[in-house]
Amino acid sequence: MSYRLVVPSRERADWLMKRQTNTLIKVGHLDPIVYIREDDSQIKLYEKLVARFGGHIVMQDPSALGAAQTYDSLIDQAVRDGVEHLIVLDDDLVFRAFNWRGDDQQTIHIPKEGMAGVLNMFSKLTCDELPACSFTPVTKRTQRMGVNYATPLMWTYSFYIPHFAKHPEHRYWQGKEIEARCDLNLSLSLLTSGYLTAFMTRLFITDNVNNPGGCSTYRSIDLERQSVAYLKKKYPAYVKLHKMYGWVGDDKLERDAPIIAYKKAFNERLFCSHFSYSKVSDFCNTHLKEHNARYDAFCQEANNAGY
Repeated sequence: MSYRLVVPSRERADWLMKRQTNTLIKVGHLDPIVYIREDDSQIKLYEKLVARFGGHIVMQDPSALGAAQTYDSLIDQAVRDGVEHLIVLDDDLVFRAFNWRGDDQQTIHIPKEGMAGVLNMFSKLTCDELPACSFTPVTKRTQRMGVNYATPLMWTYSFYIPHFAKHPEHRYWQGKEIEARCDLNLSLSLLTSGYLTAFMTRLFITDNVNNPGGCSTYRSIDLERQSVAYLKKKYPAYVKLHKMYGWVGDDKLERDAPIIAYKKAFNERLFCSHFSYSKVSDFCNTHLKEHNARYDAFCQEANNAGY
């Protein structure tokens, strides 16, 4: 593989093994790193999980609070190892696609035989100009361009590691107060600094939250409120708040949720200064054309192979 593939997980091996689908069912044959904490109470079950679906376990220092320090430890290790492309996937994903066969608009579950090609395309999207991207959450699946630029990072992450080697300021962990929204904060940090983020739009993933284990082991309403307040304070021009109701165990709990203007936050002037473009479209047009050519070739290959 031309990328390092990691599936972090925490306290939910038993739940994952009982599901009809999970991330490892689709990518276990690619031997991903299954990244679990040394203090996880389900280590023996994780051993059974990888024995069944594939992958190999690497232990994480349990001093990390949650996702932010977990992701950063993976980025920093990739920097030390000279890795160019890193893909990090949530452990509970369902992978789907539309427009898999040319003009066919039906949605299909991506077969595991197609995942190597899918992830290869995902890794190739990232570069100096666009150092991080995600698959499209299923709730935003109507996007049709192949790549949607200046979007949030969430649930699936493709990183261009040379960028992060040069920019240690671009990390998830910025203190406990942003833990619950660390991915949105990194998205805004990149965009306002003149670097693009993106969605890979014709392939999308479930965006369920609050499944057993994972972030639910530590993410409290207090952390959520601190993180939303942090975003609003740091990026007041791009973050608005609206009232939402509901949290784990309390459907009536009132809380603020952010609405973020990611495209407005993108600093095109700095982008052009970094990379000597006259405008961002000079990059995006070429980047999108190259991606669409790879995607069309992959779809043809999938059709010929019968998956």
